[in-house]
Amino acid sequence: MIGWAVFALVILGLLVAVVVTWLWSEHLAVQRRARAIAKYQPEHTVAAIQMRIAEEEAAERLSEAPTEVIPVMATDDVPTEVLPAVLPVRRKRRYVQRPTPYPRNRKDLRPPDRDLMHRVLDGLKRLD
Repeated sequence: MIGWAVFALVILGLLVAVVVTWLWSEHLAVQRRARAIAKYQPEHTVAAIQMRIAEEEAAERLSEAPTEVIPVMATDDVPTEVLPAVLPVRRKRRYVQRPTPYPRNRKDLRPPDRDLMHRVLDGLKRLD
């Protein structure tokens, strides 16, 4: 009788170990999947938007910076010719547009709608 009880306990212990192992592997798979999805989806927080804007502005400043070409050196370490600065080709980005010019007359400038400003600020606060 005791032999059957020990046998049943061993079988139950093995089943518990298999179930716990399976649950742990599922948990790790869910975490891996969540990390993979989060890597490819952009964040919509204020800090993430500000970081993307800063990266785009840095890329634009870099594309406008002059590039200097290293001149050819002679055997006596004196440059043979001075080469002009070469500017990189600027690509048009469809999603970045120049702002429209501001109105010249002061009467054309009117203050923004206060309700709209409050709704936008409340929405930005809720993003954090």
